[in-house]
Amino acid sequence: MLILFVLSVFFVFQQSEAVSQTAIASYQQTELAVVREAARGMQEYVAVQTEVLGRTDIENIEQEALRKFIEPIHLLENGDAWIYAPDHVVFDQSSDFPDIYRGKSMAEIFAIQAEQGASHFEEMTADVANVREGSGWYIWLPEKGAEIAAWTPVHVGNYSWTIGLSTPLPEILEASGAAGQSTQSLIVLAAGILLALALCSAWVVSDIKRVRAEQALQKANNKLHLLSSMTRHDTLNRIMVLGGYLELARESTENEPARTFLIKMDTELDAVRRQILFTREYQQLGILAPVWQDAGAVFENVLHEFDLSGVAVSSTAGGLLVSADPLFERVLYNLVENSLRHGGTVTRISLDVAMQPSGAVLIYEDDGVGVPEKIKEQIFRRGFGSNTGFGLFLSREILEITGITIRETGVPGEGVRFEMNLPPKGWRRGA
Repeated sequence: MLILFVLSVFFVFQQSEAVSQTAIASYQQTELAVVREAARGMQEYVAVQTEVLGRTDIENIEQEALRKFIEPIHLLENGDAWIYAPDHVVFDQSSDFPDIYRGKSMAEIFAIQAEQGASHFEEMTADVANVREGSGWYIWLPEKGAEIAAWTPVHVGNYSWTIGLSTPLPEILEASGAAGQSTQSLIVLAAGILLALALCSAWVVSDIKRVRAEQALQKANNKLHLLSSMTRHDTLNRIMVLGGYLELARESTENEPARTFLIKMDTELDAVRRQILFTREYQQLGILAPVWQDAGAVFENVLHEFDLSGVAVSSTAGGLLVSADPLFERVLYNLVENSLRHGGTVTRISLDVAMQPSGAVLIYEDDGVGVPEKIKEQIFRRGFGSNTGFGLFLSREILEITGITIRETGVPGEGVRFEMNLPPKGWRRGA
């Protein structure tokens, strides 16, 4: 009975912890998805206001973005949504925002609030100061408890912000049913002291609930994917029709200023189309489990997609098996396409393997114009570049799924050099 009691305590508390952690992780993913959508909306809005309309009243634009994209995304009853610039907080000027916080950065505000018990905010404030994406938890007031948060950056020209969502942990556990399940588990533990079979029954019931919850979540995700696909399909059809009307309008007018505007409209419409097509690829990230792929064979398949007349190709990656998302082929495709599109006169491309103390490294190189030092990191940002601005961003996202990092280390003027560092358990030699 003592052994059964100890096992009962162990399994019940393990179950409660697993349910809580699952609820937290799921909720953070939801928060991150919401702030990413809000960030995209804000980025496009600010870009139009500053770059297209030429506005310079950034404080007013911040207020407009706050009302349009941030205030509507509060989650649960006491959830909070916010915009932080690296050096100040964007607050509703019509609200009773305390004067002591006005004009201060997020880090400075938390430093003040630390006297009231705020804690565990350093990771979030560091990400806000450096405009990085992340998720975690912090305590604003001890009586309020831990708050689960997620945040993501917005970049427009020289301006940067961080959009975030936070929700008190008790509310999350209550809304997800995790708190109720924990209480039920404790009741089962008490009953298990008298009757060991009660614990077994409770575990079976809980496991069934977990399976049903996973099935419900999968069903909801399938519905979301279906809705997204249908919306994307209908939108692309309407874009095609609109493009046809623009072409007819351009051919039917002799007014040069009007034709110029119509051409610009057609260019912007094509950019919208590319963005929508990008969402189709991005939606597939992480859907399928990683698979072992021969890097050399994948590279060879990619090369068949291009006209490489006058370009010498070499590879020593054959036989190197890489654990990567099924979209790994898209990474190598983007690298070759960038060489041919942006590399100038490229006469050589290669994919090689190098062994370093950290492990195996896949190295892609060409002999084109290379990448200037000041934009080596920027090329991986979403929207950066003269074409779609999605290729290298998507490549990094695909690789990060299995812990592969990528960076550009080439010498400007001598060609690009993309180093893909493979995690210790993420590669092996084929037979």
